[in-house]
Amino acid sequence: MMHGKPEGQRPAQEERAPKRDGVMASRDALQQVLGRVQDRASQPQSCEDFQPLMMGLMDQELTPEESVAVNDHLTRCQSCREEFEHLRESSGRLASISFIEPTDEVLEGFWKHPYNALERNAGIYLVLGGLATLLLYGGYLFTTSFSWELFLTGGGVVISWLAMAALFLRQRLRTSKTDPYKDRISSGDDGRSRTLVHPLSMAAFILAFLVSGLASGEAAEPTLELTACSEELDVTGAQCGTLDVYEDRAAGTGRRIALHVAVLPALGNETLPDPLFMLAGGPGQAASELADLAEHHLRRIRNHREIVLVDQRGTGDSNNLDCGVDADSTYFSLDADSFVDAMRDCLAGLDADLRLYTTPIAMDDLEDVRVALGYDSINLWGGSYGTRAALVYLRRHEEHVRTVIVDGLAPPAIRLPLWVGEDAHRALELVFRDCAADRECNAAQSPRIIPSG
Repeated sequence: MMHGKPEGQRPAQEERAPKRDGVMASRDALQQVLGRVQDRASQPQSCEDFQPLMMGLMDQELTPEESVAVNDHLTRCQSCREEFEHLRESSGRLASISFIEPTDEVLEGFWKHPYNALERNAGIYLVLGGLATLLLYGGYLFTTSFSWELFLTGGGVVISWLAMAALFLRQRLRTSKTDPYKDRISSGDDGRSRTLVHPLSMAAFILAFLVSGLASGEAAEPTLELTACSEELDVTGAQCGTLDVYEDRAAGTGRRIALHVAVLPALGNETLPDPLFMLAGGPGQAASELADLAEHHLRRIRNHREIVLVDQRGTGDSNNLDCGVDADSTYFSLDADSFVDAMRDCLAGLDADLRLYTTPIAMDDLEDVRVALGYDSINLWGGSYGTRAALVYLRRHEEHVRTVIVDGLAPPAIRLPLWVGEDAHRALELVFRDCAADRECNAAQSPRIIPSG
C-alpha cells in the first residue's frame, strides 16, 4: 500500500522559507498573517487525520517523524488504539490463511463433468469468435473504404486470429495425448458416449460469435443532448447541455443537480475519438471559464480533437455555491478572522449538503458525463487544483484514461492553501536575493530593498 503524508504536513524535502529580520512595513504585515496560519497548523490533529496513517504504520511505510506522531496519538486516543489493534488482528488472520490441496476425487470430478469441460474452453471460443467477427467487419470496411491504417489493423487481427487458433489446436492435441482422464471425458463409467460437450461447445462458439459481433460495432451512442451555447460562451461551434446527477450519489435517491457541459467541436475534417477534458483550478473555478484558453491557446488541439468543459458540482452553472466574495481582494486579506467568520455565515445559508461536494464525488460525475457523451477513452488536462482532480479521476477510472497532463501539480498530500503565505514569502525573498546579486538590478532599486538573512 502507498500512503501519502497527512494533510497539513509539509513534505520533508520541501525547503522552508528562510527567517528574516524584516525591513519593510508590508512584509511585517505579511509575516503576522503567516504566524497566525502556522499557529493554527501546529494545533493537535484529529483522529480523522491519523486514521489513514495507521495502516501505513502497521506496514512500516511511514517516515520516522510520521511514526512517532502516530504512536504518540495512539497512546492518547483509546478509540484509535482499539481500531489499530483490530487492524493488526485482522492482518494477522489474513497472513495465517493457507490453501488446501484438492483431493484426487475433487480433481477427477472436475475433469469428468461436461459443463466443466465447456467452462475450460469457453474463453478460447469467445476470443476466437470475437476475432472472427472483427475480421469479417474489417473485411466489410476494407471493401467499402480502403485505407492503409485499416489494412494494417486488419492484418494484425488476422495474425492474432491465426495465432490463437494455432494455440487452441495445440492445446487440444496435447491434452488428448497427456490427459489421464480423457477416457472418462469421452465415455462414462457405464460405457455410453458423453457427447454433451460437443453441442454445448458449438452453441457457446455461435453465441460468442453473435455477442462479439454486436460488441465490435460502433461506439456507444451519446445520450446527452447538446444545443448551441449561449453568447456568454463565445467559442466557435460550442455545444452545451446539462446532465442530471444525484447530489448524494451513494444513496442514488433524493435531490438531483444539473451539471453544465460544453463541448467544443474539432475544427478539422478528421475527429479523433478521444477528446480532451479540461479540469479547472481553485477549487472553485468553473471549467467553462477555460473556454477562452481552449479557443485560442489550445486551438491546435481542436484541429483533430473535441474539448469538453464540465462545470464541477458547486461551480459555474452546476449548482454554484457562491458566497459573493471577490477572491482577488480577499485572498491575501490581513483580517483573516473576520474572513473566516464571513465564510461560515455564507456556508450556513447555502442550499446544498456540503459533505457531498468533494473531489472523488465530482470525478464520478465526470465519469457519468463521459458515458453520456459516448466516449470510450479520454485525455485529461488539469491546472493547479485541476491536477488533483485529474489524479483522482485516474485513480477511480483508469481504464478510460488515455493520457493525463498535470500543469502546476497540487497532489492530495498538500492542504491548499495552507502554505500559500509561506511559499509567496519565499518566492519574494528569492527575487530580492537574485536582484541583490545582479549589478544592474541592485543599482536600479528605489528605494533599496535589503533581503533578509
